[in-house]
Amino acid sequence: MHGTEVTYSNLIVVNQLNECEFACPGDSGAPVFVKDGDGENVCIGLLLGGIPGCGPYYVIPIEKILNDIGITKLKSFSPSNAELGRSIEKVEQNINKKIDKLEQKIVELLLKRST
Repeated sequence: MHGTEVTYSNLIVVNQLNECEFACPGDSGAPVFVKDGDGENVCIGLLLGGIPGCGPYYVIPIEKILNDIGITKLKSFSPSNAELGRSIEKVEQNINKKIDKLEQKIVELLLKRST
């Protein structure tokens, strides 16, 4: 049985810049992230492979993968400011309820102590 030749095009090429390895054997298929202009991690593709220890490494752009499987939009896992605000409000409400209960207990203890 003979092997099949596959040709890839429009790959992202990553060259190793320092002594830190970009990828190790077995990392193929791992998502590759970069920080966008807002400092958020954004997936740019999946690691195809490369030459361990020195590179270059090859990344399949995530847009190509998503288009091939018919996905047009990804869910964001970063909460919006509105979601963060609601979460903070809930935490504040819970803290205030606990403070109220503690204050009631203190009053009850002080009343018992004075009688």
